[in-house]
Amino acid sequence: MRKLITKKKKSIIVAPALYEPTAESFLETIEGLENDLKTVALFSHNPAITSFVNSLTSVIIDDMPTCSVFGLKADIKKWKEFKAEKKEFWFFDYPKAEQ
Repeated sequence: MRKLITKKKKSIIVAPALYEPTAESFLETIEGLENDLKTVALFSHNPAITSFVNSLTSVIIDDMPTCSVFGLKADIKKWKEFKAEKKEFWFFDYPKAEQ
């Protein structure tokens, strides 16, 4: 597993592996998180982010538009458990979604 390269500024952790990621890059980044973090937001680029969110639950998204958010829940105590744990779809939204 690659070591996360981080730069903390307030509550932001920069993970260069998510700039042009693979599915494994997302999982390695998540598994490398500190366990005291209870909620995490990942930011990345297409097409990788769309492929990644589609691998997490049974909900399939055609495309993650710019500034879209895909929320899910996982009942885990440690981030290393994320990959194996069942994930529950919570929400999907984006700025130009029909109101």
